[in-house]
Amino acid sequence: MSQRNSDRIGIDYLSMVGAPLPEFIRTAAAAGARNVSLFNTLPTNFNPWNAALRSVCEDAAVRRETIAAARDAGVSIALVEGFAIVPESSV
Repeated sequence: MSQRNSDRIGIDYLSMVGAPLPEFIRTAAAAGARNVSLFNTLPTNFNPWNAALRSVCEDAAVRRETIAAARDAGVSIALVEGFAIVPESSV
């Protein structure tokens, strides 16, 4: 795959939902992804990592850590999704 095409590859946070954002970004970079998507709100009833659910939109420290991880890994935040629907959600 050419460098130009590899820049188009991204990983959605749904792939590692609940993981700390810096860890998710480092994992995406290690897999060769140059773009990631994040959630604006986190699902409180689905957390397989049992991690503290910290919002990138509401927590300045999380924003700083996430931006630093993305910068250090050479990864762009390409999309921030507004919501998540999980089995227990009422739609």
